[in-house]
Amino acid sequence: MAEPARTAPTPAALRRSMFDRHRWERALLSSDVSIPARAVGLVLAHHAATTAGYLQPGGPQCPDHLARETHISPAGVRRALTALEDAGLLTRPDIHTWRARRVWPVTLTLPPAARPAEAGGERTEPPNPQAVS
Repeated sequence: MAEPARTAPTPAALRRSMFDRHRWERALLSSDVSIPARAVGLVLAHHAATTAGYLQPGGPQCPDHLARETHISPAGVRRALTALEDAGLLTRPDIHTWRARRVWPVTLTLPPAARPAEAGGERTEPPNPQAVS
């Protein structure tokens, strides 16, 4: 009997398995970004939960759309997006190389400090002071 053909996971499937909304939100809330940036980040996480952390060009990350959802001015939303990008919580194409006239795509990312330790690596959280020795 012939063995069934095995297929490699697609990039979308790999990206879907790598995005953890809960971990991303924890990283956002423990970061030093402003409260408006946190509000924008939480709305982005809500929309990105079903898209593996990737928001396509022209998606809900439009500053006008985010301004309506968060009650923050469009200029404040743009500042918040820049703050999230500077904190390593999202990536966008370079403004100088993005040719499209529509809203940039956004990928939610974890900053290096929030990434899980390698398998078998050191624990990243402080020890529990109440643990019994």
